[in-house]
Amino acid sequence: MLRQKSIKCLIRNQYLFQKTQHQISTTAAVIALIYGSASQFLLRNPHYIHKKIDLKNNYLNQIIENSSTAIVAHRGGAHEAPENTIQAFQHALDNQSKILEMDLCLTKDQQVVVSHDKHIERVTGNKKYLNELNYNEINNYLPKVELEFSESKEYLQIKNNQDYFIPKFEEILKKFPDSILLVDLKEPNQVLISKTIELIEKYQAQNQIILGTQFIDDWQKINFQNMFSSQNHLIKIHLLHLTGLLPFFKLDICCLATPLYTKAYYQWEMELSEGKFTRKMLMKLQFFMIKIFNLFNYSLFQHLRKRGILSFYWVANKQEEILRALKDKPSGIITDYPMLMKEIIKSQKEQND
Repeated sequence: MLRQKSIKCLIRNQYLFQKTQHQISTTAAVIALIYGSASQFLLRNPHYIHKKIDLKNNYLNQIIENSSTAIVAHRGGAHEAPENTIQAFQHALDNQSKILEMDLCLTKDQQVVVSHDKHIERVTGNKKYLNELNYNEINNYLPKVELEFSESKEYLQIKNNQDYFIPKFEEILKKFPDSILLVDLKEPNQVLISKTIELIEKYQAQNQIILGTQFIDDWQKINFQNMFSSQNHLIKIHLLHLTGLLPFFKLDICCLATPLYTKAYYQWEMELSEGKFTRKMLMKLQFFMIKIFNLFNYSLFQHLRKRGILSFYWVANKQEEILRALKDKPSGIITDYPMLMKEIIKSQKEQND
Protein backbone atom coordinates (compact mmCIF):
# COMPACT_ATOMS: atom_id res chain seq x y z
CA MET A 1 0.00 0.00 0.00
CA LEU A 2 2.76 2.38 0.99
CA ARG A 3 4.64 1.46 -2.14
CA GLN A 4 1.61 2.27 -4.34
CA LYS A 5 1.27 5.69 -2.69
CA SER A 6 4.95 6.38 -3.31
CA ILE A 7 4.58 5.46 -6.97
CA LYS A 8 1.49 7.70 -7.33
CA CYS A 9 3.32 10.55 -5.63
CA LEU A 10 6.30 10.10 -7.93
CA ILE A 11 4.07 10.07 -11.02
CA ARG A 12 2.26 13.21 -9.84
CA ASN A 13 5.56 15.01 -9.20
CA GLN A 14 6.85 14.03 -12.62
CA TYR A 15 3.64 15.33 -14.19
CA LEU A 16 3.90 18.64 -12.32
CA PHE A 17 7.57 18.96 -13.28
CA GLN A 18 6.82 18.31 -16.95
CA LYS A 19 3.90 20.75 -16.85
CA THR A 20 6.09 23.45 -15.28
CA GLN A 21 8.85 22.74 -17.79
CA HIS A 22 6.34 23.05 -20.64
CA GLN A 23 5.02 26.35 -19.26
CA ILE A 24 8.56 27.73 -18.95
CA SER A 25 9.39 26.62 -22.51
CA THR A 26 6.17 28.18 -23.84
CA THR A 27 6.82 31.44 -21.98
CA ALA A 28 10.43 31.53 -23.22
CA ALA A 29 9.27 30.90 -26.79
CA VAL A 30 6.70 33.72 -26.57
CA ILE A 31 9.30 36.12 -25.11
CA ALA A 32 11.81 35.14 -27.83
CA LEU A 33 9.17 35.67 -30.52
CA ILE A 34 8.21 39.10 -29.16
CA TYR A 35 11.87 40.10 -28.77
CA GLY A 36 12.82 38.85 -32.24
CA SER A 37 9.86 40.59 -33.88
CA ALA A 38 10.52 43.87 -32.05
CA SER A 39 14.23 43.70 -32.88
CA GLN A 40 13.62 43.08 -36.59
CA PHE A 41 10.97 45.79 -36.78
CA LEU A 42 13.19 48.40 -35.11
CA LEU A 43 16.21 47.28 -37.16
CA ARG A 44 14.25 48.29 -40.27
CA ASN A 45 12.48 51.26 -38.64
CA PRO A 46 14.87 52.80 -36.09
CA HIS A 47 13.17 56.22 -36.37
CA TYR A 48 10.53 55.06 -33.88
CA ILE A 49 13.03 55.30 -31.00
CA HIS A 50 16.07 57.13 -32.46
CA LYS A 51 16.28 60.62 -33.93
CA LYS A 52 18.20 60.62 -37.21
CA ILE A 53 21.61 62.29 -36.94
CA ASP A 54 22.23 65.46 -38.94
CA LEU A 55 25.87 65.34 -40.09
CA LYS A 56 25.80 69.10 -40.81
CA ASN A 57 27.44 68.56 -44.19
CA ASN A 58 25.44 68.48 -47.42
CA TYR A 59 27.61 65.88 -49.13
CA LEU A 60 27.64 63.49 -46.15
CA ASN A 61 23.89 63.83 -45.72
CA GLN A 62 23.45 63.13 -49.46
CA ILE A 63 25.46 59.90 -49.12
CA ILE A 64 23.03 58.82 -46.41
CA GLU A 65 19.88 59.86 -48.30
CA ASN A 66 20.92 58.54 -51.74
CA SER A 67 22.28 55.20 -50.47
CA SER A 68 25.44 55.91 -52.46
CA THR A 69 29.01 54.79 -51.76
CA ALA A 70 31.82 57.35 -51.62
CA ILE A 71 35.46 56.81 -52.58
CA VAL A 72 37.55 57.39 -49.45
CA ALA A 73 41.23 57.80 -50.34
CA HIS A 74 43.35 55.91 -47.77
CA ARG A 75 46.27 58.22 -46.93
CA GLY A 76 45.36 59.97 -50.19
CA GLY A 77 45.56 56.72 -52.20
CA ALA A 78 48.85 55.30 -50.93
CA HIS A 79 49.41 52.80 -53.78
CA GLU A 80 48.89 55.39 -56.52
CA ALA A 81 50.79 58.35 -55.02
CA PRO A 82 53.17 58.90 -52.07
CA GLU A 83 51.00 58.48 -48.99
CA ASN A 84 49.80 61.38 -46.85
CA THR A 85 51.33 64.03 -49.13
CA ILE A 86 49.69 67.07 -50.68
CA GLN A 87 50.24 65.49 -54.12
CA ALA A 88 48.47 62.28 -53.06
CA PHE A 89 45.44 64.16 -51.75
CA GLN A 90 45.23 66.20 -54.96
CA HIS A 91 45.49 63.00 -57.01
CA ALA A 92 42.61 61.50 -55.01
CA LEU A 93 40.40 64.56 -55.52
CA ASP A 94 41.19 64.51 -59.25
CA ASN A 95 39.83 60.95 -59.32
CA GLN A 96 36.46 61.70 -57.71
CA SER A 97 37.43 60.88 -54.16
CA LYS A 98 35.31 63.19 -52.02
CA ILE A 99 36.74 62.05 -48.68
CA LEU A 100 40.44 62.06 -47.76
CA GLU A 101 41.62 59.71 -45.00
CA MET A 102 44.74 60.75 -43.09
CA ASP A 103 46.65 60.24 -39.84
CA LEU A 104 48.01 62.89 -37.49
CA CYS A 105 51.06 62.87 -35.23
CA LEU A 106 52.95 65.47 -33.20
CA THR A 107 56.57 66.57 -33.67
CA LYS A 108 59.02 67.55 -30.94
CA ASP A 109 58.24 71.24 -31.53
CA GLN A 110 54.50 70.41 -31.30
CA GLN A 111 53.62 70.74 -34.96
CA VAL A 112 50.60 68.65 -36.02
CA VAL A 113 51.77 66.68 -39.07
CA VAL A 114 50.14 64.22 -41.46
CA SER A 115 51.85 60.85 -41.03
CA HIS A 116 50.65 57.32 -40.39
CA ASP A 117 53.95 56.17 -38.88
CA LYS A 118 55.27 57.64 -35.66
CA HIS A 119 58.65 56.12 -36.60
CA ILE A 120 59.36 57.54 -40.06
CA GLU A 121 62.15 55.31 -41.40
CA ARG A 122 59.81 53.59 -43.90
CA VAL A 123 58.98 56.82 -45.76
CA THR A 124 61.97 59.10 -45.11
CA GLY A 125 64.85 56.81 -44.10
CA ASN A 126 65.19 58.68 -40.79
CA LYS A 127 65.48 56.16 -37.95
CA LYS A 128 63.83 58.42 -35.38
CA TYR A 129 60.34 59.03 -34.06
CA LEU A 130 58.46 62.18 -35.00
CA ASN A 131 58.32 63.29 -31.37
CA GLU A 132 62.14 63.27 -31.35
CA LEU A 133 62.39 65.66 -34.31
CA ASN A 134 61.52 69.29 -34.92
CA TYR A 135 59.51 69.78 -38.09
CA ASN A 136 62.41 71.33 -40.04
CA GLU A 137 64.57 68.27 -39.24
CA ILE A 138 62.29 65.80 -41.06
CA ASN A 139 63.75 64.40 -44.30
CA ASN A 140 61.91 64.37 -47.61
CA TYR A 141 60.54 61.07 -48.94
CA LEU A 142 62.78 58.22 -50.12
CA PRO A 143 63.01 57.37 -53.87
CA LYS A 144 60.91 54.29 -53.09
CA VAL A 145 58.51 53.69 -50.20
CA GLU A 146 57.39 50.29 -48.93
CA LEU A 147 53.63 49.82 -49.30
CA GLU A 148 51.33 48.49 -46.62
CA PHE A 149 48.16 46.42 -47.20
CA SER A 150 49.83 44.40 -49.97
CA GLU A 151 50.14 40.60 -50.21
CA SER A 152 53.90 40.71 -50.78
CA LYS A 153 56.59 43.30 -50.19
CA GLU A 154 55.91 46.03 -52.74
CA TYR A 155 57.32 49.52 -53.23
CA LEU A 156 56.06 52.74 -54.74
CA GLN A 157 58.74 54.31 -56.94
CA ILE A 158 58.82 58.11 -56.50
CA LYS A 159 60.25 60.33 -59.22
CA ASN A 160 61.60 63.66 -57.99
CA ASN A 161 61.27 62.39 -54.42
CA GLN A 162 62.67 65.65 -53.05
CA ASP A 163 59.31 67.25 -53.94
CA TYR A 164 57.49 64.96 -51.50
CA PHE A 165 57.45 65.53 -47.75
CA ILE A 166 55.37 65.09 -44.60
CA PRO A 167 52.99 68.09 -44.58
CA LYS A 168 51.59 69.99 -41.64
CA PHE A 169 47.89 69.46 -40.98
CA GLU A 170 47.40 73.22 -41.31
CA GLU A 171 48.69 73.05 -44.91
CA ILE A 172 46.02 70.46 -45.72
CA LEU A 173 43.27 72.64 -44.24
CA LYS A 174 44.50 75.61 -46.30
CA LYS A 175 45.00 73.67 -49.54
CA PHE A 176 41.73 71.69 -49.45
CA PRO A 177 39.19 73.91 -47.66
CA ASP A 178 36.13 72.20 -49.19
CA SER A 179 37.23 68.57 -48.80
CA ILE A 180 35.89 66.14 -46.21
CA LEU A 181 38.68 64.74 -44.05
CA LEU A 182 38.58 61.46 -42.13
CA VAL A 183 41.24 62.12 -39.49
CA ASP A 184 42.80 59.41 -37.31
CA LEU A 185 44.81 60.60 -34.31
CA LYS A 186 47.72 58.22 -33.72
CA GLU A 187 48.15 57.59 -29.97
CA PRO A 188 46.77 61.04 -29.20
CA ASN A 189 47.87 62.90 -26.12
CA GLN A 190 46.02 65.94 -24.87
CA VAL A 191 48.39 68.31 -26.70
CA LEU A 192 47.73 66.65 -30.08
CA ILE A 193 43.98 66.62 -29.42
CA SER A 194 43.90 70.30 -28.39
CA LYS A 195 46.12 71.52 -31.24
CA THR A 196 44.16 69.52 -33.83
CA ILE A 197 40.82 70.93 -32.69
CA GLU A 198 42.30 74.46 -32.50
CA LEU A 199 43.36 74.19 -36.15
CA ILE A 200 39.96 72.83 -37.20
CA GLU A 201 38.21 75.72 -35.44
CA LYS A 202 40.68 78.26 -36.85
CA TYR A 203 39.72 77.25 -40.40
CA GLN A 204 36.04 76.71 -39.47
CA ALA A 205 36.21 73.14 -40.78
CA GLN A 206 34.13 71.46 -38.04
CA ASN A 207 31.46 70.26 -40.48
CA GLN A 208 34.03 68.78 -42.88
CA ILE A 209 36.03 66.72 -40.39
CA ILE A 210 35.29 63.24 -39.02
CA LEU A 211 37.71 62.79 -36.13
CA GLY A 212 38.68 59.88 -33.94
CA THR A 213 41.16 57.27 -32.78
CA GLN A 214 41.05 53.50 -32.39
CA PHE A 215 41.82 53.60 -28.66
CA ILE A 216 38.75 54.09 -26.42
CA ASP A 217 40.61 55.81 -23.55
CA ASP A 218 41.95 58.43 -25.95
CA TRP A 219 38.64 58.58 -27.85
CA GLN A 220 36.82 59.63 -24.68
CA LYS A 221 39.15 62.62 -24.26
CA ILE A 222 38.10 64.11 -27.61
CA ASN A 223 35.19 66.54 -27.54
CA PHE A 224 34.13 66.89 -31.17
CA GLN A 225 30.79 66.79 -33.01
CA ASN A 226 31.60 64.16 -35.69
CA MET A 227 33.46 61.13 -34.32
CA PHE A 228 34.23 57.78 -35.94
CA SER A 229 34.28 54.48 -34.06
CA SER A 230 37.06 53.23 -31.81
CA GLN A 231 37.94 49.51 -31.67
CA ASN A 232 35.67 49.15 -28.64
CA HIS A 233 32.74 50.71 -30.52
CA LEU A 234 33.42 48.44 -33.48
CA ILE A 235 33.25 45.19 -31.50
CA LYS A 236 30.30 46.39 -29.40
CA ILE A 237 28.21 47.43 -32.43
CA HIS A 238 28.84 44.18 -34.31
CA LEU A 239 27.97 42.04 -31.27
CA LEU A 240 24.83 44.08 -30.55
CA HIS A 241 23.81 43.63 -34.18
CA LEU A 242 24.36 39.85 -34.14
CA THR A 243 22.33 39.47 -30.92
CA GLY A 244 19.50 41.72 -32.13
CA LEU A 245 20.10 44.31 -29.41
CA LEU A 246 21.47 47.11 -31.62
CA PRO A 247 18.11 48.85 -32.32
CA PHE A 248 17.61 49.37 -28.56
CA PHE A 249 20.96 51.14 -27.98
CA LYS A 250 21.93 54.77 -28.50
CA LEU A 251 25.18 55.20 -30.47
CA ASP A 252 27.56 58.11 -29.79
CA ILE A 253 29.33 58.03 -33.16
CA CYS A 254 28.58 59.46 -36.61
CA CYS A 255 30.65 56.90 -38.53
CA LEU A 256 31.44 53.20 -38.19
CA ALA A 257 34.78 52.28 -39.80
CA THR A 258 34.92 48.49 -40.04
CA PRO A 259 37.50 46.18 -41.66
CA LEU A 260 36.87 44.19 -44.81
CA TYR A 261 38.49 40.76 -44.72
CA THR A 262 41.17 40.56 -47.41
CA LYS A 263 44.12 38.26 -47.97
CA ALA A 264 46.49 41.25 -48.09
CA TYR A 265 45.29 42.60 -44.74
CA TYR A 266 45.60 39.14 -43.16
CA GLN A 267 49.12 38.55 -44.48
CA TRP A 268 50.25 42.05 -43.48
CA GLU A 269 49.11 41.52 -39.88
CA MET A 270 50.63 38.02 -39.76
CA GLU A 271 54.00 39.41 -40.86
CA LEU A 272 53.82 42.04 -38.10
CA SER A 273 53.05 39.22 -35.63
CA GLU A 274 55.98 37.01 -36.73
CA GLY A 275 57.77 35.62 -33.67
CA LYS A 276 55.04 36.85 -31.30
CA PHE A 277 52.90 33.79 -30.51
CA THR A 278 50.24 35.50 -28.37
CA ARG A 279 49.76 38.36 -30.83
CA LYS A 280 49.56 35.90 -33.72
CA MET A 281 46.80 33.88 -32.01
CA LEU A 282 44.88 37.07 -31.19
CA MET A 283 45.18 38.21 -34.80
CA LYS A 284 43.83 34.87 -36.05
CA LEU A 285 40.87 35.20 -33.67
CA GLN A 286 40.34 38.78 -34.83
CA PHE A 287 40.27 37.78 -38.49
CA PHE A 288 37.84 34.94 -37.74
CA MET A 289 35.53 37.53 -36.14
CA ILE A 290 35.97 39.90 -39.11
CA LYS A 291 34.87 37.11 -41.47
CA ILE A 292 31.74 36.50 -39.37
CA PHE A 293 30.93 40.21 -39.09
CA ASN A 294 31.33 40.69 -42.85
CA LEU A 295 28.55 38.16 -43.49
CA PHE A 296 25.99 40.39 -41.77
CA ASN A 297 27.22 43.87 -42.71
CA TYR A 298 24.57 44.56 -45.35
CA SER A 299 21.74 44.71 -42.80
CA LEU A 300 23.99 46.55 -40.32
CA PHE A 301 24.89 49.25 -42.86
CA GLN A 302 21.23 49.72 -43.85
CA HIS A 303 20.24 50.15 -40.20
CA LEU A 304 23.01 52.68 -39.55
CA ARG A 305 22.10 54.62 -42.69
CA LYS A 306 18.52 54.98 -41.44
CA ARG A 307 19.91 56.43 -38.21
CA GLY A 308 22.07 58.92 -40.13
CA ILE A 309 25.32 57.10 -39.29
CA LEU A 310 27.98 56.58 -41.95
CA SER A 311 29.57 53.16 -42.53
CA PHE A 312 33.02 52.83 -44.09
CA TYR A 313 34.79 49.62 -45.16
CA TRP A 314 38.59 49.53 -44.99
CA VAL A 315 40.78 48.67 -46.90
CA ALA A 316 39.67 47.38 -50.34
CA ASN A 317 42.40 47.49 -52.99
CA LYS A 318 41.72 44.80 -55.60
CA GLN A 319 38.83 44.80 -58.06
CA GLU A 320 37.33 41.71 -56.40
CA GLU A 321 37.57 43.34 -52.96
CA ILE A 322 35.97 46.60 -54.10
CA LEU A 323 33.13 44.74 -55.86
CA ARG A 324 32.56 42.60 -52.76
CA ALA A 325 32.50 45.70 -50.57
CA LEU A 326 30.08 47.52 -52.90
CA LYS A 327 27.54 44.68 -52.55
CA ASP A 328 27.07 45.55 -48.86
CA LYS A 329 26.27 49.18 -49.79
CA PRO A 330 28.43 50.99 -47.23
CA SER A 331 28.51 54.80 -47.18
CA GLY A 332 32.14 54.70 -48.28
CA ILE A 333 35.02 52.38 -49.14
CA ILE A 334 38.50 53.28 -47.95
CA THR A 335 41.00 52.34 -50.66
CA ASP A 336 44.63 52.84 -51.64
CA TYR A 337 43.46 52.87 -55.30
CA PRO A 338 40.97 55.74 -55.81
CA MET A 339 41.56 55.73 -59.58
CA LEU A 340 40.76 52.01 -59.78
CA MET A 341 37.62 52.39 -57.68
CA LYS A 342 36.46 55.30 -59.84
CA GLU A 343 36.71 53.08 -62.94
CA ILE A 344 34.87 50.20 -61.22
CA ILE A 345 31.98 52.47 -60.17
CA LYS A 346 31.86 53.99 -63.67
CA SER A 347 31.75 50.51 -65.23
CA GLN A 348 28.93 49.43 -62.90
CA LYS A 349 26.87 52.51 -63.79
CA GLU A 350 27.32 51.86 -67.51
CA GLN A 351 26.18 48.25 -67.08
CA ASN A 352 23.09 49.35 -65.13
CA ASP A 353 22.09 52.07 -67.65
